Amino acid sequence: MLTRREFIRTAALFALAPHIFAEPEIWVNDVHSQLNHTRVRDLLRPRTSDELAEIVHSASRKGLPISVSGCRHSMGGQQFATDSICIDTRSLDRVISFDQERGLIEAEAGIQWSKLIRTYLHAQADKAKQWGIAQKQTGADTFTLGGSLSSNVHGRGLAMKPLISNIESFTLINADRKSIRCSRDENNELFRLATGGYGLFGLIDSVTLRLVPRQKLRREVEIIRADDLPKRFEERIAQKFLYGDF
Repeated sequence: MLTRREFIRTAALFALAPHIFAEPEIWVNDVHSQLNHTRVRDLLRPRTSDELAEIVHSASRKGLPISVSGCRHSMGGQQFATDSICIDTRSLDRVISFDQERGLIEAEAGIQWSKLIRTYLHAQADKAKQWGIAQKQTGADTFTLGGSLSSNVHGRGLAMKPLISNIESFTLINADRKSIRCSRDENNELFRLATGGYGLFGLIDSVTLRLVPRQKLRREVEIIRADDLPKRFEERIAQKFLYGDF
């Protein structure tokens, strides 16, 4: 039989046990506004498509929600869900193929624009004819390709459509571990929904970009009044300027 002192000590240990043995909580946030501090159940970093598919399938079987993030620049908080399995895609960053005849490059969704650009420049270092991206998101290079597709980012192209205009195709993984290729000719509806769909229609696994011939540009900078900005954009577009920013 426990003595009074032993009983009090045992009761105290039981009371403290949840605090002593509980796993630390996992919190994530976006990198800009820092207004989306969210607790997640787990934070996983798959390194292969098979690992990604297994995570999705496992969460589906257990009835657990999934959220997915890359470099966490989406200030609206779309990449997080409370108590979800949060998938960080940044380890999925390989260039899969580069068709230098047609100007098509396929890369995993977690690759950042800077690595993608370095890779295709290195591959073409000795070529007279070279390919490059038509546009990318504004502001920084630390964005993933999959995240850019999922939010259908715009670039600095004055008369260019958002990123979807440069997407040849992509593959996404559904809850059954199935890899689905989507393009304008194959699974077209899913192609349109997932581009700008913030991950709601499946996890982007790889993206094939349609590149354009590289060309030299001349940068022109001028100081104008803010009220004149809309008119100046219209003038630059009429003058066939390709890119612009303010």
